[in-house]
Amino acid sequence: MFLSKKKHKINNPDIRTEAGFTLFYEKYVVYILAVCQEYLSDSDTCEDITSKILISIWERREHLHETITDHSSWKRYLVRAIKNKVYDHIRAQEQSEKYVSQIATALNIAENTVEKEVHFDELAKQVDQLVEQLPARRKEVFKMSRQQGLSYKEIAEHLSISDNAVNQHISKALRYLRNNLIDYVRSNQSIG
Repeated sequence: MFLSKKKHKINNPDIRTEAGFTLFYEKYVVYILAVCQEYLSDSDTCEDITSKILISIWERREHLHETITDHSSWKRYLVRAIKNKVYDHIRAQEQSEKYVSQIATALNIAENTVEKEVHFDELAKQVDQLVEQLPARRKEVFKMSRQQGLSYKEIAEHLSISDNAVNQHISKALRYLRNNLIDYVRSNQSIG
C-alpha cells in the first residue's frame, strides 16, 4: 500500500505544493514543448507558450488538482491548452500582419500624396520660370490675369491697350507655356 501511494504521487504529483509542482514541471515541460513544436517551427514561440501554460497551471493549481487526477487526463488537458495557445498566437500574428499591412497601405497613400505635392510644386516652379521668360508686356498681362485675377477689360484699361491686345498676349503666353510644359512633363515621365 505504501508503494502504490508513493508511485501515484510520483505519477500524479500534488501541484498545489512547490515540490509537487516541481515534479510536475520536470515530468511535463519537455512534453509540452514537443507538442507545441508539432504546430509551430519557431522554438522561441514554443518556449514562450510552454511558459505561459505552466504559469497558468500554477495559478489554477487548486482547481486543476481537484479536476485532473491521472496522467492521461493531464496529457489531454495539456494538448488542449497547447492548441489554444498556438491558435491564440496565430490569431495575434494574423492581426499584427493585418495591422502592418494597413499601416503600409496608409504610408503608401501618404507617400503618393507627398509625391504628387512635390510634382505639383515642381510644375508650379517650372510655370513660374516660363512666365519669367515671356516678353515684358506679355508677362505683365499674363500676371495681371492669372495672379491678380483681373478681367481682360480691366487689364486693357490699366495698361491702356485694347481688349484684343490683351487676348492676344494671353493666348500667346498660354501657347508658349503649353508647348514648354509638354516637353517638361515628357522629360520627367521618362525619369520617374
